[in-house]
Amino acid sequence: MALLPMTQLTPALRLSNMGIGTAPLGGLYGAADPAQGVAILHAALESGLRYFDSAMLYGGGQALEILGAALGPDPSRQYPDLVISFKVGRLFVSGAHDPHASGKSLHATGSYPACTRRYVFDYSADGIRRSFDQSMDALNRGRAEGGLSALSPGELPIIAYVHDPGVAEHGPEQPAVMRQVLGEAFPELRSMQRQGLLRAYGIGTNEISPCVAALADPHITLLMLAGHGTLLCNGAPAAPSSMRERSDEFDALLAGLAAHPNHPKLAIAAIGNSGLAYGGPMFNYAPASPEVLAFRDRLFTAVREFSAQPISIIRLLVHYPFAAFGKAVATVVPGPGKMADLPPLLDAFRAGPPPQELWDHLSAQGLIRKTLPPS
Repeated sequence: MALLPMTQLTPALRLSNMGIGTAPLGGLYGAADPAQGVAILHAALESGLRYFDSAMLYGGGQALEILGAALGPDPSRQYPDLVISFKVGRLFVSGAHDPHASGKSLHATGSYPACTRRYVFDYSADGIRRSFDQSMDALNRGRAEGGLSALSPGELPIIAYVHDPGVAEHGPEQPAVMRQVLGEAFPELRSMQRQGLLRAYGIGTNEISPCVAALADPHITLLMLAGHGTLLCNGAPAAPSSMRERSDEFDALLAGLAAHPNHPKLAIAAIGNSGLAYGGPMFNYAPASPEVLAFRDRLFTAVREFSAQPISIIRLLVHYPFAAFGKAVATVVPGPGKMADLPPLLDAFRAGPPPQELWDHLSAQGLIRKTLPPS
């Protein structure tokens, strides 16, 4: 199967314009079947997808193990342009406390009930290196269980994202946390990049403001932002205030990206906003309010009424970030949780963007942020 279109991030790194997020394969909102996860990722690889994102938080390493098993015996040769990203800064500990890790020990609960291990946030240089090693260990543990040889960082194009240095995780300490990210985590990742251990680094978060702050680093390449810049959460004028409250921050982020000397780009993850755009009751990891559900239904109705020929919502989901934010976006990263989820995503992406007239129709009703003219 032909590869999906790609964005050139650096001379040595290209990224599929659609990737796969593995949070559901690690037990997001419930238990997951590892065998099914391997099958989903293998099917994605065979279908031409070449970008896969994971994290130790997703099942305490389970998603990384599944990814390692799915990559096959010689992934760099079998799948040219393959890129793997994972998160650093969450350091999993074996006991109640690890003397080598800073910060309090926390249970990985909430949206990830399948992860019962304990972790600390550690954005020190040592914490970054150790959490990187933990991710590689989990990836290779999955390979070993499948009878495959271990991979070294130099054998894979790896992107490392500093994980969740936001207010939701750190509260009033967040400004100090972000200073540590800029002063210790990013320089360590830059050093690892020069050593050939990774191709690029950035930040992975559900919040916009840490992405804006991260742009103070002159070498950052990619910002993974979950749940913002999506079809249903983009600052649309008619959206409820809960979906528009950070639109000024998003404007600042776009301006910062345009002015940055390294030309970093966005990876827009959680494009379905925790299932809201697929018809579900959740919005960004919490039950959707009646106002949010009503806005979603109004947008769905407008799409259905636009044309006698049905246009799938999934097609809008995977193309909207590019239509609205243009070259600021490198990739969109949905997270299929079962095999049946994958073909509609691929079909929607390969179908190309919907007619510009549909974007204009939705924009005129205030249901989406105004899109860019087709290039």
